[in-house]
Amino acid sequence: DELDMIVNDIRPAMKKVEPNTIDTWDNLYNFFMGRVRNNLHVCLCFSPVGDHFSRRASQFPGLINGCTIDWFLPWPLAALTAVSSKFIGDFQMACSEDAKSALMLHMG
Repeated sequence: DELDMIVNDIRPAMKKVEPNTIDTWDNLYNFFMGRVRNNLHVCLCFSPVGDHFSRRASQFPGLINGCTIDWFLPWPLAALTAVSSKFIGDFQMACSEDAKSALMLHMG
């Protein structure tokens, strides 16, 4: 069984880090799972264009709330314009609709 191999392979690491702990199968497994929890990092990549990102964010809020978001690439112009239109489109402003549209395009 693969799990038994993992548990047996982690024995020297556990003996080094926790020499006073008895190396039972459960203790070895818990030590392994603790190391996985501390060292496992997952990278998810989503495009902000379209409805897929917002749909995933609403279906799985833990993806957004429990992570750090890093933007590695510049957003596409269509995505920036869509965001500015969403927030400024219905907002009452003391300017003409042409000026408002120009502002949304400028922000995109």
